[in-house]
Amino acid sequence: MSPLPRLAALLLAVITVVLSCPSPDWLALTDGECFLPLVPPFSSMDADEAVQTCHFFGADVTLPEVLSAPSQERVHLLTGGNSAWLGLRRANSSSPWLWQGGRPANYTHWRDGQPYDTNGRDCVAMDRDGYWSNVDCNSYNYFVICYYKLA
Repeated sequence: MSPLPRLAALLLAVITVVLSCPSPDWLALTDGECFLPLVPPFSSMDADEAVQTCHFFGADVTLPEVLSAPSQERVHLLTGGNSAWLGLRRANSSSPWLWQGGRPANYTHWRDGQPYDTNGRDCVAMDRDGYWSNVDCNSYNYFVICYYKLA
């Protein structure tokens, strides 16, 4: 296959994703994922505030879901070296970890010794180095990136 048809197919995929993201301000990726990193003052809020803020952009907009190693790399790059909320939670220390959409966490990138099985640490943040930690949902130390997956 010559380079021209491949380039045309890639451009069509990018255009399709850009037109389908919630707005032109979002970063669109060819695999159907859209991201909106928020800037101060919206970048420092607790987990529930972060979820509510993302829902402002649409009912299906959440915190990032990291379902694979390539997705992990993309989200880590988007944090810009900051720690950031992920859309992974559990109801309590004996509950399973689920993404906001209800999917189980089949891919994880936990820091050694994580997750802690203590009450109150039921939300997940990606640390500056890309590893995950379970943290108190009421913490205000995490950057917010909104996430939208095209259907």
